[in-house]
Amino acid sequence: MKIYTPSYYSEFKCIGGKCKHNCCIGWEIDIDSATMQKYENAEGVFEKRFKENIDKGGDAPHFILDKEERCPFLNKDNLCDIISEYGEGYLCEICNAHPRFRNYFSNREELGIGLCCEEAARIILTQGGDFSLICTKINEKSSRPAKEERQLISQKRKLLKKVSKYIRADKIIAYLVKQTDKDIRLTDVSKCTDLLLSLEIMDKEWERLLSSADKNELTLSVGQYEKEFKNLLLYFLYRHITYGEYNKNIDTVVNFCAFSALFAVSLCSCFAKSQEDIIEICRLYSAEIEYSTENTEAIMDALERGLI
Repeated sequence: MKIYTPSYYSEFKCIGGKCKHNCCIGWEIDIDSATMQKYENAEGVFEKRFKENIDKGGDAPHFILDKEERCPFLNKDNLCDIISEYGEGYLCEICNAHPRFRNYFSNREELGIGLCCEEAARIILTQGGDFSLICTKINEKSSRPAKEERQLISQKRKLLKKVSKYIRADKIIAYLVKQTDKDIRLTDVSKCTDLLLSLEIMDKEWERLLSSADKNELTLSVGQYEKEFKNLLLYFLYRHITYGEYNKNIDTVVNFCAFSALFAVSLCSCFAKSQEDIIEICRLYSAEIEYSTENTEAIMDALERGLI
């Protein structure tokens, strides 16, 4: 078994209370069974807090968010009381892993950090130089990949290498068009924004951005953000080209990745006035689209059917 990570993976460190979009606010947090057992066996003042603030109903136990959708263990300084009391070893799997993700193959794992986190987004967007992966070998037996999986990994490796090599966005787009035989420049702004506005929306700011873009203020072009477009595209390709996750062919997934990078940086070209704005717009896109399976697949379906 081999584990791969982007070269920037180790740069990520949670910024805790400094985070403006805390992952402990607005997200339902499920608790895995091993951690739930720790909480059930807790003693002292936290014994009562765990009993009062965990709902064991539904598909999985989860924390009961307060009226402001904050985790009940997130204090006024936006720090975790569980960590303060017990240490990080008492965090449930989701809290401990976020915003990291894992893609599984027969004989390899791919780890990364997710764009929905503002600190991860900053790291991803500001990268310079070629995209590269670091490989760690693990002495475990693993099955031989199927032929289709080997072909997908090979094609993914080629895409990442080629996209990383190009500097200009127009060269990257031309290369992808040649690979997938589909023009991803997506000149019809209204079709794109209408589709995104029809999907589930969690943040009113995302709705405001899309509504503003729908008034023909947005031009679907990379503009001055060639570096960000390239870094975003590499991130999306690395994360979303996986084996068996989507019931789609690789060309559709590549087109989704290209659409995502193009639309996000187009919003930046129109609305961003600072690096902080760029990070926030891309983070919003990720949280609203990339972190919703339904929204992701709706865009893939529209791309397959030529609706955008």
